[in-house]
Amino acid sequence: MPHTGFVYDSRFLEHDTGNAALTLAPNDLLEPDQHIESPVRIRRTVHLLEQSGLTAQLHALPCPTADIEDVAVYHLPEYIDDIAAFTRKGGGFVTHSTPLCPDSYEIALLAVGGGLEAVRAVVQGDVTSAYAMLRPPGHHALEAKAMGFCVFNNIVIAAKLAQQRWGIDRVAIVDWDVHHGNGTQAAFYDDPSVLFISLHQDDLFPRHSGLVKETGSGDGTGMTVNIPLPAGTGDAGYRYAFERVVTPIIEQFAPAVIGFSRAGRQQIRSARPHVRVRSRLPCHGAGHARLGRPRVRRTSCLVSRRRVQSRLSPLRDLSDCRSGLWYSYRGGRSVPASRIRSARLAAGRRR
Repeated sequence: MPHTGFVYDSRFLEHDTGNAALTLAPNDLLEPDQHIESPVRIRRTVHLLEQSGLTAQLHALPCPTADIEDVAVYHLPEYIDDIAAFTRKGGGFVTHSTPLCPDSYEIALLAVGGGLEAVRAVVQGDVTSAYAMLRPPGHHALEAKAMGFCVFNNIVIAAKLAQQRWGIDRVAIVDWDVHHGNGTQAAFYDDPSVLFISLHQDDLFPRHSGLVKETGSGDGTGMTVNIPLPAGTGDAGYRYAFERVVTPIIEQFAPAVIGFSRAGRQQIRSARPHVRVRSRLPCHGAGHARLGRPRVRRTSCLVSRRRVQSRLSPLRDLSDCRSGLWYSYRGGRSVPASRIRSARLAAGRRR
């Protein structure tokens, strides 16, 4: 069986976000440049994978277009229709932070389909892991609103269909994008079958979102865990949070599937947002492929390795350089929400 599948389609480059006016420190100079969610990013990443030799180690998976019924497991039909109609008219800014071009609707359906294919391939055993490089991204997208470059919430749709289509009972999503995954949180805020953990820069985007006190509601109380981090947090800070907070909570929840969302924008060289997590990529011919933030990735994989027959499927929404790692567990057990909260508090006291 192939080890790691890879989902990518060059049509993702056709999602044209145009130019934007960037504010440059220290003098607040406005300068036009490519939009921060540019096709350049995913193109460079694909080239980097090829030049590093990683592509040759991956098993190519198809990237089908999702059906509207798939998207509708989270988004309202009226919203889906509005996005289609908006792009048919030529596109533009559908919200103040989400530009669309005439092809964006079809490409957004392709991103949803690519994410579903990655999860399907892992859950059904075609590959032991899968990596999906997608755009546009999704974790800000709400049920009836585009936001923060995001159109359809790829990780929410994949998680919901993992439950409905493939019989997965408990899902955990760990979002460590520099921005808070407000759309993903909203989708599962009262759902006891989905644990959502977010590590993000405190009060960056959206403003006043992702507070520690946001822990879920109703039956889902305790199933949302927000870990806002100060600007400048680097490798050591993220690893500490994973080891002392994230891992204990996930192990107690014992999900059947875990999705890790992460941001490629969290680079040591990026001017904004201000988190400092380094990336590494192997030289051509290296025997051990290291992609992403190796220490945090290794900590994430440790959660999976502590269980028998664990499997991994990364989902990458490269438009905002977001990705998700999907772990599939066998033999998990149910844990009351009260124990999850106790684990979180205990982990906090040990810091």
